[in-house]
Amino acid sequence: METLESTHRTQLESGVLSALCIHPNWFGLFDLSVADFRDRVTRKIFKFITKLNEKNEEISLVAFANDFDISEIKFLFDTEFGPFATPKDFSVACEKLREDTIRCEIIKKTKECGDSVEYMNFIETVKQLNTIGTLESFEEQLKKYAEEYEEIDRRNKAGQSSGLMLTWKTFTEAASLFPGDYCVLGARTSIGKTSFALSLAIDAAFMGQSVLFLSSEMPRKHVFDKMAACLMQQPVWKFKYAKAPLDETINALRSLKDKISFVYMPTMATHHIRAMLRKAPRFDLVIVDYLQLLKDYPRKSDTENLRLGRISAALKAIAGEFETVMFVPAQLNRESEKQKRRPMLSDLRDSGCIEQDADVVLLLHRENREEVEADLIIAKNRTGQTGEIQFLFNPEWSYFREAPDAKLT
Repeated sequence: METLESTHRTQLESGVLSALCIHPNWFGLFDLSVADFRDRVTRKIFKFITKLNEKNEEISLVAFANDFDISEIKFLFDTEFGPFATPKDFSVACEKLREDTIRCEIIKKTKECGDSVEYMNFIETVKQLNTIGTLESFEEQLKKYAEEYEEIDRRNKAGQSSGLMLTWKTFTEAASLFPGDYCVLGARTSIGKTSFALSLAIDAAFMGQSVLFLSSEMPRKHVFDKMAACLMQQPVWKFKYAKAPLDETINALRSLKDKISFVYMPTMATHHIRAMLRKAPRFDLVIVDYLQLLKDYPRKSDTENLRLGRISAALKAIAGEFETVMFVPAQLNRESEKQKRRPMLSDLRDSGCIEQDADVVLLLHRENREEVEADLIIAKNRTGQTGEIQFLFNPEWSYFREAPDAKLT
């Protein structure tokens, strides 16, 4: 990672400052900061002219008289200095300056932290800070809200759902999952978190939704075995041991029409998810299986709860940033299993801030591993309904579906 040569960097800083002195109205074109000026003199000058601009005072040679030597500032009002004849040239120069500042900070941070995950998290933070610009006015925000409102109205009139579309009608209406929503599915071990998530992915894909399924636990072969079992309504073991006809299996999987993308990454962390979504087209549904397996490293003073809390907050932020429904299975604590009872919302409280972060919390309950009837409890819903919906589970196909007569109770 190369940075600007020192002389070139100083010339760029000087040119930017000269442009600001000659054209004070260019201050609003780019959000410069003190960190963008590494040279001692240029940094001092930037601080000084920024204060003058904030006070609406004239930036002139006279203003510098008491604080600077003439040799330090003589270049500032030289109209021949630097190539920034237009606001566009000035903005391009500021972009170069900011990019070099970020590179320098990354190199500095890399020397300080040997942990690759912490390093990637730092890069992600710097990138996000770099994208912060001028706040939109209320009128601009109101205009965008009206456009979004009209789009929902248009879809309603066309008989289309504005949120996540599924064949599970009762669940769709009750949960009311929209882009930006963060939905957590809590369940005990071996109840079927992954199977439910896969069933959801397949159902959404059949309804034309684009789905990204991210797994830290299950390799591609296992996932495709389960999907083929669901689609062909045959036992999973037939696909595991290659006992089903390959051509029929491939054709069944192709019926999903490229609506599902699958990624297996045992070392996955939230910064990997953000990086993937930044490079990909928008997905209607992103499934992360499962929360506790994400490898975001703890900070020195972190407990496991704090680590999971940061992961949960990051997933919520990613859902909003990329305007997708984020669906994340999560392991419940052991209390409900020890006490042989139905899961409750409080069973998530030992897992960081998951309960507080989530827009929707679902709890999946089956009496035992052999039970075919399952209760999906909508325990929390910021914008929809709460209650219970009956689902049916086929253990051979590893597939959940909404019961034919399912109602919210």
